Amino acid sequence: MTSNLTPKDLILSPDDLSPEVVDQILGPYGFQDVRSVNQRLNNLADIPPYREAFAEIVNHLLSASVDSPDADAALNNFERFVNATFDRLWLYRLLHDAPFLLRILSTCFGSSTYFSDILVRNPEYFYELMDAGMMSDPKDRETMYGELSQAVQPFDLAEQKLNAIRGYKRKESLRLGLRDLLGDADLETTTQELTNLAEAALQVCYEIGTAELTPKMGTPWGEL
Repeated sequence: MTSNLTPKDLILSPDDLSPEVVDQILGPYGFQDVRSVNQRLNNLADIPPYREAFAEIVNHLLSASVDSPDADAALNNFERFVNATFDRLWLYRLLHDAPFLLRILSTCFGSSTYFSDILVRNPEYFYELMDAGMMSDPKDRETMYGELSQAVQPFDLAEQKLNAIRGYKRKESLRLGLRDLLGDADLETTTQELTNLAEAALQVCYEIGTAELTPKMGTPWGEL
C-alpha cells in the first residue's frame, strides 16, 4: 500500500515510482515543488553505496528541513554542501550517528544564504560545528586574539597573514550566526563576541602592519 511508504522507501525503490506515489510520499512535508525535491533526493543518492547510506538519513533530513524557516532552501543548500564535501559516504554515516547535526545544517541552510555560502565554500568549517564546546561556549577577546595569532603564525608574507585573518573571521561569523539562529546565544552575548572579534582582528592587523613597515620607516612615534 502506497499510503505506508516513506521517503526511505522512495530512495531504495528499485523502480521509478509514479508521480502520484511521489506526491503521496513527499506532499505531506509541504515543499513548494515536490518534483524538484524528488530530483534533489535522487541526486543525493545517485549511486551505491551512497543510496543505502542516504536512505538512513532522508526521513530526518526532510523533517529537519521543514522545521527550518525555508524548507526548500534548506534542502537545496544541503545538496550544494554535499557536493562540496570531501567524503559523501562519511558525511551520511556521521549524520546518521549524530542526527542533531542535521538540525544545525538545516537551520543554517534554511535561514541564511550568507552563512550557507560560507559553509558550502568552506566545507571544512563543518568540523567546527561538530565540537559542542566550540558551539556552546562564548569566546572572549583574549581567546580570539590567541587563535588569530596562531592562524597567522605559519605565514611569512603580510598578504598571506591577512588572508588567514579573513578566513578566521568567516569561520567565526558562521559560528556566531549559528549560535544566534539556534538560540544558543542572546543578543548581548552575540554583540559582545562580534566586538571581541573586531578588536582582536584589529590588533593582529596592527601587529602585521607594524612588522611590515618598521624596517622601512622606523619605529612609530607612539612606541618610541
